[in-house]
Amino acid sequence: MSYTLTVTNGSSIVVQNGTIDTSTSLQLVGKNYPSYGLAMNQNLVNLLQSSAGTGQPAGALTGQLWWDTTNTILKVYTGTVFKNITSVISSASAPASAIVQGDLWFDSSNLQLYVYTGTAWLLIGPSYSSTQQKTTAVALSILDNANATHTVLAFYIGNSLTGILSKDAAFTPATAISGFATVNPGYNINSTIFGGNPPPLSSTIITNAQPYINSLGTLTSLTVSSPIVGSVLYNAGWVTNAAQGNITSVGTLTGLNVSGTATFSGTTTFSGIVNHSSTTNLSRTNITGDFTPTGANLSVSIGNTTNWFSSVYAQNFYGTSVFAKYADLAENYISDTVAAPNAIMVIGGDEEVTVSAVSHDPRVIGVMSQNPAYLMNSEIDGIGSAIALAGRVPVQVRGPIARGDCVVSSDIAGVGEKLDMYRYTPGCIVGKALVAINDDSIQTIEVVIGVR
Repeated sequence: MSYTLTVTNGSSIVVQNGTIDTSTSLQLVGKNYPSYGLAMNQNLVNLLQSSAGTGQPAGALTGQLWWDTTNTILKVYTGTVFKNITSVISSASAPASAIVQGDLWFDSSNLQLYVYTGTAWLLIGPSYSSTQQKTTAVALSILDNANATHTVLAFYIGNSLTGILSKDAAFTPATAISGFATVNPGYNINSTIFGGNPPPLSSTIITNAQPYINSLGTLTSLTVSSPIVGSVLYNAGWVTNAAQGNITSVGTLTGLNVSGTATFSGTTTFSGIVNHSSTTNLSRTNITGDFTPTGANLSVSIGNTTNWFSSVYAQNFYGTSVFAKYADLAENYISDTVAAPNAIMVIGGDEEVTVSAVSHDPRVIGVMSQNPAYLMNSEIDGIGSAIALAGRVPVQVRGPIARGDCVVSSDIAGVGEKLDMYRYTPGCIVGKALVAINDDSIQTIEVVIGVR
């Protein structure tokens, strides 16, 4: 008679009478099996050795141990894979036997953690031993008495804060730090350890910082044998060379006449009235006054037919005429969906407009515009659909239809068709076709919108 063994994952193993089941790593003995003692003792040996071997045991069960003799690592079966069982060895000296790459050792004498690289023990930290106490350099954030935070480098020796390296202007810590009443830019020494006010660190420069500087130290006078290239941070007493050939005067420029092409790079601020003449290339320019042309009205253009500005932002535009590349006047409406280009739209749906789906719908408002020449209501909330209200735009239309025929909505979503005069209702006409379709196919043709 067989009996059933239950596994922790809920499955079961049925062992038949007079047989040995080998579905797991052990030999499961059935009732009345002869010489069952051999199988039982072999199971005990396997358990004592944690299934030791070069390959993982077959038929492993969740929680089963395996001593991997190839890598000398104890592993446990998770239910899907054998996972390493790691541990940290704590001792006063480095382990020398049965160690493999990745083993951890805690040096109990110096309170430091190491990892074995395969050839040597690598220190993880801390970098100082317990006898050295805290001896290191660490990043530190200090709040000053103006509630501003400063990041500094703090130097410790034997648990004592001996120095602070700061790149900020002098500040007073909000919470007193012994030996550092004020933290100055540069290296600060703990006054309670070194006594008094330590002199600033100083040294002698033995290499010229620049090839044109031929003396070192504090420069009370400087003879320059070649032009100085760079930025002057302070006031120059006298400039004898112009930075550019076209600048004919040096010093503070109260007036500047440019006879050729002037290129301004970086941030340039013009205040007052800016008179534009000749060719001027402006990059990142702040104009705080009026920008006016020099000469008669209508004599200067901004950009030309080959050099265009990307976008122009202003509040009001005044002029005589406007030219646009595209051909329709559109307005943004809130749509209940993102409509396809060239689709006919009607008033209705969950929002202001939706895609047409009824033939000869009198609620028709216009057509989705891909490139409006003029777009109104550009900052609408929600899904803004630019709908052409007038002009000519591409529209999806089902034929047949002749040039000049009126276009209305069809029962295909977003698609138009020729007007059936017997079904005409006021407001149903989208526009008039500019291109004919000779069959019943759906094509994209241009339609004059708003022409009834």
